[in-house]
Amino acid sequence: MEIKIKTGEYEVIASGSIVGNHNEPIEFELSTLFFIFEFITDTNSPESKINKTGIDDKTLKIELINFNNTLGTRNTAPLPIGTVNNRKLFVNFSSYSLSESTGPIFHYSFLHKIED
Repeated sequence: MEIKIKTGEYEVIASGSIVGNHNEPIEFELSTLFFIFEFITDTNSPESKINKTGIDDKTLKIELINFNNTLGTRNTAPLPIGTVNNRKLFVNFSSYSLSESTGPIFHYSFLHKIED
């Protein structure tokens, strides 16, 4: 049985949860694109930030800075990350860590915007 999931004006194309390893990125391959989520702790600033850097035309590194709160940290709106099959691709995610010495628990949803 096929299940289709929608949230607002977006269709969920993949979602899940990962228990990551401490100090190691989480990598996704979606169609011909690659996404690297890197978790960084900045002890000089308490602010959570997201930095996107294109590594090449198929790979995007997404730095999640201070996404290590025990209660969780998430993006506030779908983050645009590329195009697949001529449709814009977005991601929503949340992350939390149980301690400074454990890897993140990372929840993600890859999304396409629903077209009329």
